Amino acid sequence: MPRPYDRLAPIYDAWVSQAGPWLSDLHDLYADEIASCNGPAVELGVGNGRVLTRAIERGAVGPLYGVDSSPEMLRLTRRRLEDAGLFDHVRLVWADFRGFTLPEPAELIVLPYDSIGHLVSDHDKLDALTHIHSRLAPGGRFILDTAVWHPDRTSTFDRRPYLYAAW
Repeated sequence: MPRPYDRLAPIYDAWVSQAGPWLSDLHDLYADEIASCNGPAVELGVGNGRVLTRAIERGAVGPLYGVDSSPEMLRLTRRRLEDAGLFDHVRLVWADFRGFTLPEPAELIVLPYDSIGHLVSDHDKLDALTHIHSRLAPGGRFILDTAVWHPDRTSTFDRRPYLYAAW
């Protein structure tokens, strides 16, 4: 059964390039955290591999894992890493946030770009966070970013609510 990001994969790079400069700042934040990690590091929702590629270019030695539930997104990651001559540094894992396995506990797990929001129910989010915690080494770190909806932060456009953010 195709997953939503399987269908989005062919246009993913063009789509995310429209996000603005804040996205590059997040790329850098996650890539720097992975590069400075002294043990196994995992990017959940690896997408097209842009963060792991930057992390390796900045000195990440791993072991490094990229996890995604979309086979098409994993193909994009593999192609990006192969084109850069970096694929040997990464193991790709086809799995959901709630059930991925690793051969060893991770020192760092990152979940960029509000990807926790792809899990719709609070129950699914709790399952994912519990599972992620179980995959961390003692003293390991988990970093994510998320958008929080609040009615005071909405406006309307063409009678449809939309969100805006400021920081």
